[in-house]
Amino acid sequence: MNIPDKIIECNLESLEGYNFPVNKPFNLVVYADDIKYEFLVNLKDTSDKLLILAPGSIPNKHDRTKPYYERYNWYFEESTIFINDPTTYINNEITTGWGLGTIDNWYLETIAEIISKISRNLYKYDVNNQYGNIMFYGSLSGGYMAIMLSILVKNSISIAEVPQLEIFRSYPKPLIKHVFKNMSLKQIHDNYEYRISIIELIKKEKYIPRSVVLLDYTFDLDLNKEYFSFFQKLCELPYIKKDDKNNINVRIIGRNKGHETLKPWQLRDVISNVNKIIDTSFYDVSTIHKNKIIEQEKKIKEYEEKLKNEINQISINNKEIAQYQNELKYHLEKIHDNDKLLEDYKIDYLSEEDQIQANDKKIADYQVELDKLNRKIIEEDTQFKEYKQESTNKYNELKEKLIIRNKVTLEYYKLKGSLKKKLILWIPYVYILLKTRPFNETFINIRLYRALQDSEWFDVGFYLVVYHELSRKKWCKFLTPETHYVCYGFNEKKLPHEDYTCVDSKKELLRLLKK
Repeated sequence: MNIPDKIIECNLESLEGYNFPVNKPFNLVVYADDIKYEFLVNLKDTSDKLLILAPGSIPNKHDRTKPYYERYNWYFEESTIFINDPTTYINNEITTGWGLGTIDNWYLETIAEIISKISRNLYKYDVNNQYGNIMFYGSLSGGYMAIMLSILVKNSISIAEVPQLEIFRSYPKPLIKHVFKNMSLKQIHDNYEYRISIIELIKKEKYIPRSVVLLDYTFDLDLNKEYFSFFQKLCELPYIKKDDKNNINVRIIGRNKGHETLKPWQLRDVISNVNKIIDTSFYDVSTIHKNKIIEQEKKIKEYEEKLKNEINQISINNKEIAQYQNELKYHLEKIHDNDKLLEDYKIDYLSEEDQIQANDKKIADYQVELDKLNRKIIEEDTQFKEYKQESTNKYNELKEKLIIRNKVTLEYYKLKGSLKKKLILWIPYVYILLKTRPFNETFINIRLYRALQDSEWFDVGFYLVVYHELSRKKWCKFLTPETHYVCYGFNEKKLPHEDYTCVDSKKELLRLLKK
């Protein structure tokens, strides 16, 4: 995953209930007590697990003005949140922050609160088992942060790879100097012991986290100096056996690798196996999935409403067709009656006078119908003549425009094909280099100019005729109309051909020309 451009900023209070994007990675910045907490977030609607990755030591080559997200380019199936430790911003001598913060502000505690709020936005939990789908992961100092966070966020699980269990096992001068303001180790232990030791935070919270600790038994220094002592102290706690769920599981392997961490596929395998022991009843329903279902149901209702309207329209059309059929039947019957009446006029017993009168009446009726028909013919003839004249005018106008455009195009390509023109083909490129502002668009302008030269998409005659204010001497003899369009015409929304549909950027136009 690459670092996205999208940034969402909010304070700690407004984080509750925030509607975060799904399936679109983003940077999250949360402000709390004038401290800037930064996270890289990728929420997925295909997973109900939330994996939080804590950072270790910052590499020397990293830009210290930017957040450091360890393993951000690794792929995970779960929704992920990568943590940046703001402790490292206190001074550049601090390369490992441990989430310590300052004397008055323990950053790791605020990070735990932010993670809890985000998780409550995404998932509807069972009251008795909150945060059961959250997993914290880290290695070495990041493993320390992962276990500490799983203590602060109760019922979550942590995966710690060769974690350091105490910060001051050695003598970290930068932390003592810049975080604790040159306090003595005794003062630090007396006042902040729960911040620098996992076992002391367990005692303070009276809670043993659900953790999976991965160790390499071939690294004797860690086992003998730190881990055996830690587990001995853990077993002495009075509440160690009160809750079978609160256990630290240790996986000891022999790789002769020391502090070397797992490969991506190995880590994904560990996370997958940890998922198998997580009860799926930690929350009633995923808000992400719920929102997706609501959206799908909304679309289904829209389709159903549209289908209902179409069915109603079909019903109306059928009624109209039935009405037309009834009218047609009526007219046919009337015609039949008229025919029958006409036959009756031919009966022999009618007198000649009666026959003449009948014929005169019939002729009069026919004359009325004929007059109506003549008037209709005259009206339609007038409309036809108007339409014909209008079509002739449009045809002549289009013909005149086309002749002018073809003439301009022919003159341009005659000039373009001359020997002199071929000798100065480099002038448009120089002009583009000189006129493009900002300068970083020069390359795309040159690519666009080449694409226009190789394509029939740009209508030279249309462009010169419509924008007749262009100096033909300049743009046809020494430069090209394509040069004017690349440098000025595109930004001025000028039309390169008659049926052009505007695009938003030159990059999009390049993709269009390549097709």
